[in-house]
Amino acid sequence: MKKLLLAITLGTGLFAANATSISADNNNRTIIGNGHGQVEIPQKIVLISLTVSETAKKPQDAQEQALQKFEQVLSAVKQTQTLAIYSSMVSVTPNWSYADNQSKITGYTANYSIQVKSSITNSGTIIDKAVANGASIVGNPQLSATDKDRAEAQLQAIKQATQDAKTRADAALSALGLKAKSIRQITIQNENQPHPIAMPRMAMMKATDSTVPATEIIAGTDTITADVSVVIDY
Repeated sequence: MKKLLLAITLGTGLFAANATSISADNNNRTIIGNGHGQVEIPQKIVLISLTVSETAKKPQDAQEQALQKFEQVLSAVKQTQTLAIYSSMVSVTPNWSYADNQSKITGYTANYSIQVKSSITNSGTIIDKAVANGASIVGNPQLSATDKDRAEAQLQAIKQATQDAKTRADAALSALGLKAKSIRQITIQNENQPHPIAMPRMAMMKATDSTVPATEIIAGTDTITADVSVVIDY
């Protein structure tokens, strides 16, 4: 039994996801169309790292000083509108000096860190209050869309990709004077894991300086994609 295989690629510089292939024999005539969908959604959630860092000659003193400030920061943050707060790091490490081929401990640094999840709208207030109450470092705010928005956008991207796949298959068939009959198989490929966008580490300013403007976090967008393969009888 003779078998004819014809491969058609639409456009230039496209990946395999945009390829359309036709196969035919006496008993089975199918076309495979591959489509892509993409949806942009606004970022609404931010994850902020807040750290209190204190240095002292003795480890107990460093820990005690850091803990005291940390409790002030935590209390202040709890008074703001947050979605979640959890500890991310507690450490006490020695500080070394090196001179004349010798090393010695010159003191200890204690760090207490928390992660705060909030809406981007409230994030500036959280950062400002944390700094005013003793936070030493605000590290890399990570921005992302909400889970609800991502789920809805995923469905939209799948619809777009499916229509794209069918449009490509129909175009290929039309060019050959053929028509689609029925859908044999649909395969959805979508692995959109959240990839929060990290902002540069923020430098701290003196909280007592009344000229320091309120902190503002500017949101971007997340891109949700889907790829769909459709097998169509003709």
